[in-house]
Amino acid sequence: MPTLSGSFQLAGSMTASGDLRFSTTGAGIIQPINTLTPTGTASFGSSFNEASTNTTAYLEYGVNIIATGSMSATAYCCRLPQTPQKGKNITIINTEGMDLIVFPSTASGDINGVVDTYFSVPADGQSYTFNCYENPLPGGWSANIIPNGNTVYNSGIITYNATSSMSRLAFINNATKASGSGTVTGQAVPYNGNINLIGINSSSNAFGTFVSSYYYPPTVWQKINSIKILTNLTSSADIAFQLVSVSWESYFQSNSTTPAFAPSQVYDPVGYAAYLATRNAWAQNNGLVVENNKSISTGTSLLSTGYITSAVPGTFIPLGGNPSITSTVGGPGTKQLTWNINYNTGIGTSIARLIGKNYIGSATAPLAFGSSTLIATDVYWNHAFSPMFILPSQTINGVKFRMILNITQ
Repeated sequence: MPTLSGSFQLAGSMTASGDLRFSTTGAGIIQPINTLTPTGTASFGSSFNEASTNTTAYLEYGVNIIATGSMSATAYCCRLPQTPQKGKNITIINTEGMDLIVFPSTASGDINGVVDTYFSVPADGQSYTFNCYENPLPGGWSANIIPNGNTVYNSGIITYNATSSMSRLAFINNATKASGSGTVTGQAVPYNGNINLIGINSSSNAFGTFVSSYYYPPTVWQKINSIKILTNLTSSADIAFQLVSVSWESYFQSNSTTPAFAPSQVYDPVGYAAYLATRNAWAQNNGLVVENNKSISTGTSLLSTGYITSAVPGTFIPLGGNPSITSTVGGPGTKQLTWNINYNTGIGTSIARLIGKNYIGSATAPLAFGSSTLIATDVYWNHAFSPMFILPSQTINGVKFRMILNITQ
């Protein structure tokens, strides 16, 4: 076997028809080891979209070790590589006693399907990897860590045959969805008593079929930070998005799952006044609105503005016989939609916040209707949401899309 001794430099690329092996006794470096000195600070407000930084430190491809003693109250930020290169990755090892805050290469960068997010790399000495899957700038990255303590909800691939009379698809995933011509608003709350929410709702009348598909997570989502919709549609497709939410109060006998009556001003005016004060304070602390001193943003509400549409970089390759779609969700040239929710503006405050079963506090309520006997009652504010994908006045079979939510629990 021929032996190459010394060193050589390869300009360009190399293709191996078999295995490419390195000597186990040599000192070959597979990935370069880089030392990173973080710079700058970040300002994190109550809104997901407020993360900002003045850092000039860029990570390099390979393994990045945080320089000893380099992190401080004024130096803890960095950015992903300045030139995103598809197929390359960076690894970070942080042992410096502070979390390292990692931003995209530039504004509008995408990490784990979320635009303009930031990731917190803990000082635990473990390896965290970011893989580049899209270039050029702003770049798309996938990371094996969770951003800023948040989790991501991924709907999976959803399929849809759109027609002019079934232009709206209310969905949670491919199993929980309903198509129709309108959004259900201003109707009775679609839940069964105090406990079970009905996931899909559809009602028809002379004006069309109105649909919703509500999701009620098993644990409370404090807020939805951002929503991203990836599609297999051409970038010229006319698509839109709506978010509908529904909320209601429920009551249970204290420390049990037995349904109870609501606090009553008629049978317990003193207790009812105390209950209102508790509930109003809870709503204010959580950024919700009390309406006429009677409810906390109850009923249905609709949001249909605030998102932006764009195209995934690259050339769209239509599926044979259908010029509007391609085979891959999020493929080159496909249309995508992004909505970063800014809670400071008030938009989305009552729609995308506190989704699930939220404990308000304890109150007193009648044991039975008309009863003067009062019992301790636990009060909850329940909130569910229904996203809706819209293809107005178009008939397109084989539509596919995926919803990615960045949420704070």
